[in-house]
Amino acid sequence: MRLLLPKPDIVGAAVSMLCVIHCAITPLLFLSHAAAMSQGISKPIWWSNLDYLFIIISFFLYIMLLKIQIEKS
Repeated sequence: MRLLLPKPDIVGAAVSMLCVIHCAITPLLFLSHAAAMSQGISKPIWWSNLDYLFIIISFFLYIMLLKIQIEKS
């Protein structure tokens, strides 16, 4: 079975790096969110959805890597 991504490890590493950046910036977002809430401004919806995006991408990459390991054995 031919997978869509020839090197899912590279995509997985890229997603992990994006996740690290997201997690590093999140405390700053919490601080800015607290300041914004005091002025009546809410946080952007897309920031909350990034968590779900990382989880979904990681899940599919895990499935693809699992299929590769099964085919090799």
